[in-house]
Amino acid sequence: MAGDNNENRSLIGVLMAMIAAILVVPWSSGGSSSTASRPAEAQATDADGDEGGGQGPPKQGDTRGLDKPFLEYLGKALEQSGTAPGKIAEQAASSAAVAKTLADRCIAVTALVMCIADPVSSSNGYRTDLQLETLQKSLKPHGYVADRWWLPWIADDGKQRAQRGLPGVMLFRGTGKVEGGEPGPTQRLLAVYLVGELMTAGIDGPALLAALDHAQSLLAATSAATKQQRIPILGPVFTGTADSLALALHEALSKSNPPNVVVLNSSATALDKKRFDALLRPETVPYATTIASFQDQQKALLAYLEQRGGYDRIAWLTEAGTGFAANLGKATTSGTGGASGAKIK
Repeated sequence: MAGDNNENRSLIGVLMAMIAAILVVPWSSGGSSSTASRPAEAQATDADGDEGGGQGPPKQGDTRGLDKPFLEYLGKALEQSGTAPGKIAEQAASSAAVAKTLADRCIAVTALVMCIADPVSSSNGYRTDLQLETLQKSLKPHGYVADRWWLPWIADDGKQRAQRGLPGVMLFRGTGKVEGGEPGPTQRLLAVYLVGELMTAGIDGPALLAALDHAQSLLAATSAATKQQRIPILGPVFTGTADSLALALHEALSKSNPPNVVVLNSSATALDKKRFDALLRPETVPYATTIASFQDQQKALLAYLEQRGGYDRIAWLTEAGTGFAANLGKATTSGTGGASGAKIK
């Protein structure tokens, strides 16, 4: 059966490859007990008595929560260096101050946006656990471990709440010098912004815009030796949310200070690239995919059946009422007997 529920089957492999590409090659120039609510590495940290990532309920449009993981990280680092606690808030009281403090301390920062199935409002919220677990496993070989996080859909008491309009953020800590950086930072941080998607309502546009704005301010103070040139967007999760992603990006790119982004698709197998580009116009965004399209998969299947003796008729069983199903179109093929295939929903 064809459907979006099959699109994440090879998620772990492709995400590992994409993370490797983001961290190594193209984009730089030199609670609940589930992982959706409490990332696995961070759960282990909490178990040892270290601070975790709980937070109070955010107000709509209030993005100050995105600064919290960085403030906590810098606060701990500054305290260890002998800075008086009273000076910490003074030195890191805003996103701009956070960015400057990171740069002053020679901490290399990388940022990316990751689209996830909405963990609360989506019937596919279980995928969020898989995505975040895969993210952590993908980063571990590159020396990154989960440090802190802020998730707007998780309250202090661990209960889930519907929250649209705000992204989450996970902060990963790395050690060692970055290749190409001279004299090179002694510490590395990776900020992963999490933007929810609903299969029907699409991507959370305001959350995506907030994530890109915060990432821009964070990267603005990064030294030229390690400055990230593009902000990768890993998404969309669902084929049917591609339109909403394109429209949100169109809005972001229409600003006076547009972000420099690249879209990396590892999940949506039936994405209509021509339509995606049309919705972006007159803006353009670099786009790459790590997976074969459904059409290519379909051709490969038919070629295999031909080699096995051919076929007379094929019934394509697809889901209904989603963008994935709509983008497939009518599957009509010619078998060895000349009969056309039938599409049955």
